[in-house]
Amino acid sequence: MSNFVPASLTGIIVIVLFSVLDVLNFEEAAMGLGNPAIWLVISVLILSIAVEEYRFDMRIAFSLLTLAKGNKKFILLVLIFIAFILAFIIPNAFARLTILYSIAEGILKSNSEHKDSNFTKACMLTVTYAPYIVIITVFTASGGAIYATALFSEVLQYEWSYFYWMLLMIPGTVLSLLSLWLLLLFLYPFKNYMLEKAI
Repeated sequence: MSNFVPASLTGIIVIVLFSVLDVLNFEEAAMGLGNPAIWLVISVLILSIAVEEYRFDMRIAFSLLTLAKGNKKFILLVLIFIAFILAFIIPNAFARLTILYSIAEGILKSNSEHKDSNFTKACMLTVTYAPYIVIITVFTASGGAIYATALFSEVLQYEWSYFYWMLLMIPGTVLSLLSLWLLLLFLYPFKNYMLEKAI
């Protein structure tokens, strides 16, 4: 038996204890739950559970990989693009990294890529960096961005909308991801023969 108390229960207990012990009245203790950013995060977490349940992330990934048709350079770019797409549906960078890793590992194993090959190194670096580069794309992709929007709201009285944040951040993210792809192709050159199986 585990001695851990679920985080959701802990949160409710804290709100109740604040009001019972007269630290705050109930309205003040529960005030944070009325913040739109909190409900946005909750809805993204519910969406990510649905995505995980129905393997929607893997469907997107495999569909994109079939477009690559075994072209190694394009497969590397597709892995980067998958990380970009996953930022919109999975709020945790480590979860995105795990999904990308399983896809990359499947590609490398099914085509008997040597672990010291430049293509393998480029794939693993893509899996490592791309999920963290896309963190700024939408403010639900990281806790830090949510805190930043809340700080803007409190200190500067400026409310960021989800779409305005996205419109500002997507160009920088896309440039960063393309730079990563070009840098990996430059630092880890490999022959661009077609892989036998892309998936």
